[in-house]
Amino acid sequence: MLSDPIFSLPFEQQVGQFFFIGLPGTELDRQTRELIEEIKPGGIILFGRNVESPQQVRELLDGARALVPTAPLCGVDQEGGLVDRLRQIFPPMPSARAIRQHGDLAGVRTLGRVTGELLRMLGFDINFAPVMSIITQERSQLTNGLYSRSFGSSPGEVLGYTTVYMRGQGAILPMSITTDRPSSWVVPETSLPTTA
Repeated sequence: MLSDPIFSLPFEQQVGQFFFIGLPGTELDRQTRELIEEIKPGGIILFGRNVESPQQVRELLDGARALVPTAPLCGVDQEGGLVDRLRQIFPPMPSARAIRQHGDLAGVRTLGRVTGELLRMLGFDINFAPVMSIITQERSQLTNGLYSRSFGSSPGEVLGYTTVYMRGQGAILPMSITTDRPSSWVVPETSLPTTA
């Protein structure tokens, strides 16, 4: 007999545990409540569209957790630079590239610590950062700016910086993303799908 509590959930809830869902807005309106209650997701991710104030973010996450029998993990992609979901409510955070250019590992640890404390205060469990991509000469020439997500141009450099950053985050679970194909590292904005 399996003892994991997830196996005691009804089948539909077990399936929901596999999903991380985004929310449409900044509050738990009827539509958003119904979405969460129907899917019963294992995770919720917030984007810039979900952020108005620190108190609002905390209330949104706490309210979403209260709607699901098994509290979902709550995450954000708070990389800094171009991918800064919280820039509307906190001072912008520097990109990985800007940090690397200073060569200051103590600064990287401090940024990780500050990011982790901020995310914990807001109610997040997971940061989908840092990105562990290696910046190549070819990638550094791209004009969409996503090259700024990388901590370096060699595996050792990237691993060193991301390890220090993740340790700095503390109790926030870092979900570093590794990519090995240019097509998965950068998606040109013109090829992104659109919704009506």
